[in-house]
Amino acid sequence: MINQQIKRGAIISYVAIFVNIAAGLLYTPWMIKQIGQNDYGLYVLMTSVLTYFVVDYGLSQAVTRFLAKYRSEGDEVYISNFLGVTAKLYLALDVLVIVALIIFYFFIDKVFLELTPEEIIKFKQIYGISAFFSIMSFPLLYISGVYYAFELFSQIKLFDLATKLVSVFFTIIALLLGYGLSVLVLVYAATPFVINICKIVYLRDKGYLNINWRFWDSTVLKGILNTSIWLLIILIGELFLKNISPVILGTFSGTNEIAVFSIANTLDSYLLVFAVALNGLFLPKITDLLNQNNSVELIRDLMIKVGRFQVLVIGFLTLMFVLVGMDFIQLWVGVQFTKSYYVLLLLIIPTLLFSILQLGTTYILVLNKLKYQAYIYVFAAISNILLAILLTPKYGAIGSGISILVSKMVFYILGFTLVFHKKLGINMLTFYKMTFRKLVFPLVLIVLLFVVFDHFTCPGINIYTFAINSVVLTVVFIVLMFLFYLNPNEKEMLWGIIRKIKKR
Repeated sequence: MINQQIKRGAIISYVAIFVNIAAGLLYTPWMIKQIGQNDYGLYVLMTSVLTYFVVDYGLSQAVTRFLAKYRSEGDEVYISNFLGVTAKLYLALDVLVIVALIIFYFFIDKVFLELTPEEIIKFKQIYGISAFFSIMSFPLLYISGVYYAFELFSQIKLFDLATKLVSVFFTIIALLLGYGLSVLVLVYAATPFVINICKIVYLRDKGYLNINWRFWDSTVLKGILNTSIWLLIILIGELFLKNISPVILGTFSGTNEIAVFSIANTLDSYLLVFAVALNGLFLPKITDLLNQNNSVELIRDLMIKVGRFQVLVIGFLTLMFVLVGMDFIQLWVGVQFTKSYYVLLLLIIPTLLFSILQLGTTYILVLNKLKYQAYIYVFAAISNILLAILLTPKYGAIGSGISILVSKMVFYILGFTLVFHKKLGINMLTFYKMTFRKLVFPLVLIVLLFVVFDHFTCPGINIYTFAINSVVLTVVFIVLMFLFYLNPNEKEMLWGIIRKIKKR
């Protein structure tokens, strides 16, 4: 049953991702054209700043972990009591968020020194709008954890899809009616709040959200905080690794460099969405494997299976960005964003390598050994901030890309490899051998064949050349990876899927 739920959730996840990316790719360049590159830079800066205040502080993952445990034990009363403590905790934290948002407002002009006086005024306006709805939405953030705990994978993914579609739809309407940046931000901020209300209504109607508002137990709170404190540190580390870049650029470089970085970051974020799409779906599966005698070997084998799948999906997308990414960016948002391609190359290399390790981070969560992940993220964040401050004033967005590349390669890739191998007992030599086995030959052959083909196609950048190159690259990748990378079991599984599709 769990396997079927994982498959269903995975399918909806990827459908949602494709719709999300398609919508973003279609309307982002139009939005930039409508509001201008500088206002787009302000929009990106605002979204980056708000993420530091309005996050769930790791609590939703803690909610998932505890609720899944109580649910497996069949303790409905404790589930209701636990949700009561969680809801009140979020309300208390919301008060702190309000205070922090108000204080930051009065320091905006002192933080973003490279913004013009007119840009400061605009930024304060959109900051106020977004802050208001963020305050309203914050107490509802734990709801996603409830969905995952009750294995409502398809439902939460559909709500996520609805959030994107509704936001894009009303953004397009607002811009067509001639509204500017302020209304754009209003749509961006209000949509998640409305969707969160819908999530709550659904859970209550289905009987999953029975909150005992009268219950309070400091022991329960302590348990949540003990788990969440490491998740909070991890989250802060994540924010200060990439989301800090627009803030640093706003301090040292200005809105143009923010916009350049944002385009690259958007594409890398799409890649990252694919990388983590399956991650949360395997939490119940890993929890079950822990109860078996040879759990470490079973989890390693599961990591290998998922890792090889990530090599195919994320590897293909990375290769597309490397070989046709320059053409795509220029066709998508214009030649003024050519620099974004080089930033993108710096961002996607560690994203690809970290994608194959994603399942291991879920294993860390299940074992409640989050301190190792927290240490890695904190050191990576510190490294990124220091390098960005050194490189950004001279190199702008490129400097931000370099700081992220170095920090992720040293701390994420090497750090997690050492933790999995030495602390969790996973044989990472076997993992890497089995994951990257027989990959070099087809990869080199794909690149060589594409370079030769591209040499004989029509010169210049246009939509037709880009489309032909993309199709050829896709076909060559599928054929050669099937012939030389997939093992017999994977080939048989693929043929099985094709046969099922034919029968339908």
